[in-house]
Amino acid sequence: MKTRIIVTAALFLAAVGLPAGAFAPAPHRPKPGPTRLSYQGPSGHRPDDVKVSATAERAVVVITHDRGIGSATLTLESGEWPRRVRLEFRGRDRISGLWLYHGDYALAASSSENYQGSVGVKQKDGQYDFDSPDGPRFELLLKRQGEGAARVITADLPRDLLRSDVKTLRLDWIDDYRR
Repeated sequence: MKTRIIVTAALFLAAVGLPAGAFAPAPHRPKPGPTRLSYQGPSGHRPDDVKVSATAERAVVVITHDRGIGSATLTLESGEWPRRVRLEFRGRDRISGLWLYHGDYALAASSSENYQGSVGVKQKDGQYDFDSPDGPRFELLLKRQGEGAARVITADLPRDLLRSDVKTLRLDWIDDYRR
């Protein structure tokens, strides 16, 4: 009789506990807020030299700064880095140098015809090693479209470059006429 009561109690507890566990709430994983990017340019830039539009899927950074040498820092204010990020340099014939800095990586590119882009890895002294055979393999290509004042040079950032734990992306550029 005692065994029968123990078995009945065990079956009862199993029957009550099983459905309760089946309807337990899933662990809470906070969703990131909407993607919001801001930018900061050095003093002397006009407010409309750089414009940024961003969603979770795509960001477009339009650069119209016409003074030859420029820079801007994009900051991820909320959400995640967009899956695709495009830079557009408007009204330029060529970009002789474009450098992107994000976390431990620096990417260099040029619209010169024979230039092969390169990737630098930050060293302990803060300098970037662009000759490391063990470095990551990112490719950053500048493409020219249009003619005259309607010319646009675009660069689509490599998808694997932007890491969620790094909140800034610095851009430095030099127009071709500065040579």
